[in-house]
Amino acid sequence: MEVLQYTPNKNNKIKKIIIMIILSILIIAGIIIASLYITDENFRENIDIHILKKEITENNTAQILLNSGETQNIYAYDKYIGILNKSTLTLYDNTGKEIKKLNTGISNPIFEKNNRYLCIAEKNGQKITLIDKEEISFEKEVEGNIIDISVNKNGYVSVIVTGTSYKTVVITIDNKGKEIFKTYLASTNAITTSISNNNEYLAIAEIDSTSAIIQSNIKIISIEKAKTDPTNSIIYTYKAESNNLIVDIKYQERENLVCLYDNSVHTIQNGQDTEVYKIDQNADFIDINLKNYVAQTVETTEFFKSNIQLKLKNVSNNTENIYLTSGVLKSIEVGEDITALNFSTEVHFVNTNGWLIKRYVSSQGVTDIVVGDSIAGIVYRNKIEVITL
Repeated sequence: MEVLQYTPNKNNKIKKIIIMIILSILIIAGIIIASLYITDENFRENIDIHILKKEITENNTAQILLNSGETQNIYAYDKYIGILNKSTLTLYDNTGKEIKKLNTGISNPIFEKNNRYLCIAEKNGQKITLIDKEEISFEKEVEGNIIDISVNKNGYVSVIVTGTSYKTVVITIDNKGKEIFKTYLASTNAITTSISNNNEYLAIAEIDSTSAIIQSNIKIISIEKAKTDPTNSIIYTYKAESNNLIVDIKYQERENLVCLYDNSVHTIQNGQDTEVYKIDQNADFIDINLKNYVAQTVETTEFFKSNIQLKLKNVSNNTENIYLTSGVLKSIEVGEDITALNFSTEVHFVNTNGWLIKRYVSSQGVTDIVVGDSIAGIVYRNKIEVITL
């Protein structure tokens, strides 16, 4: 009688082949699904709504009620939503619960946020308040009229003032409220400022309008040198081309200064000015306040349909991620890693990889959006709907 022999090596090979075939099918299927998700809007919408459950509808979130008869200034920073009303700042968490009231003494505010800090100043006044999470870090009054403020991720503040014997003065303050130095500009107007994340440099964007052609300049100041010799503390000055009007500047990662002009985006790092890209002629909104990215929206019209591209440019390695959608875009707001696209009755929250994180759908038009690092607020006339990011 013939005896069948067990051959384990042969069976193992068959198992390996089957496993390889299954893995190959899964990989191919994954590639096809990912490609469809990126390129096919209807397919992506069905996946987001029915499988990934990314859609949030009105009244299904935590709410903060507002008194529609009062003027209220609403901000989001870090993990908080703040409402400034009659100089009192009330802080709320992501459940809509009130957690703190802070008396700022400021009624007509301008504000800037960064990391865990919220800086509030009296517009055309003298008072500045720096808030560190839920506490007031310092309150300070300066000489002159405040027109702009900036705060870095460590709570260092730069303030632009007018109304002194100089055209503009920039005051640099540490996170405890101690004035470090002043920069005096006799013939130019400072537009905005930014302090590097390592607290070593102050950048000033200024405009010289003394001649027929307006000249935009960027000055980089060594904070360490300015402590003892402010006059000789400028280590770098870049004069932009005559057709470039400076709009905004922001220190991002690795002390990379991003400069937004009306027609282009530049970076300045280690004394080198580099043009990152020309701004698309069809661009509607652009923001340089993301962490290491520039957000730009471009609208195109096809068969009576408005298509929106959110282009997210990494200014360090020059790569670009794109989020595609459609609709009439009302505004954009950014947090550290999130861009919110406001389509009035829809808000899309997109990360810097170009992926939709959440989509909020409303039956009525959204008044405003505020975005922090891990929280967002959908603002209506009588309420704020709170979203955890």
